[in-house]
Amino acid sequence: KAVWQEGVSLDWVKVEEAILASREDGAPGAHRTVLFWYGIFAGDYWRLLDLHHAGMRRVLLQTLRDMNQQPSRRGLAPIDVTLIDRQMPPDRFWPFGNYVIMPAPLLREYAMFLEDFVEAFTAQYNGTCQFFSLQPDRCLSYVTERLIHVWAVTSGVELVYAVDDPQVRYLATCTQQKVSCTARDEVTYHPSFVQRLLRSRLAIFGAACVCVAAAAVVAMHAVRRLAARGAPDAALSREYLPLRPRAVSQH
Repeated sequence: KAVWQEGVSLDWVKVEEAILASREDGAPGAHRTVLFWYGIFAGDYWRLLDLHHAGMRRVLLQTLRDMNQQPSRRGLAPIDVTLIDRQMPPDRFWPFGNYVIMPAPLLREYAMFLEDFVEAFTAQYNGTCQFFSLQPDRCLSYVTERLIHVWAVTSGVELVYAVDDPQVRYLATCTQQKVSCTARDEVTYHPSFVQRLLRSRLAIFGAACVCVAAAAVVAMHAVRRLAARGAPDAALSREYLPLRPRAVSQH
């Protein structure tokens, strides 16, 4: 995946800064940070998810609600499903689940959350895939790839896109699909239907003006030709027909 649209170049300076800031893992106030170097930008998180996996939002949120119905066997607190259902943070990069770096304590915490989720998902859907997927046999895998996003938002974990030039990666995805743009850039790189309609109507109007002008020129020449044919003398003909250049006297 490193050679796909965004490319990848991990910024090890950012990685070192994050590691040094969180070296007191587990201590009160320690940084809860997950680094990633391959992901995708979403102006609207749920809109992007619906584009790639229609129906996954409903399955994901219902499974999280099922998790809240009974105490976690691993001692995890219930999560606020309403918070993420209303809106995930807009205009940011999101990691794919297998391109991340995190401290060991955070990894153990996420693993427990993931285990609770998989148990609830399996109990509810029993191996069936209730959303659109090009590979139905990877149904659970696709869900758990996105699960890290929900866990981070509800658990106060900061997701850091640790690449050398995030703007280059952003433009690579935004120019490919408008859902991977901010609201402002979506209009810049992907004109809306109204803009396209306006442009098409202007083009039609311009073409119509050209046709009318061309018709007027043709009509004017036709009138001159008809007038010249019916003229009683040569003087009148010369008045309407194109004049030939006269010879210039050399004296």
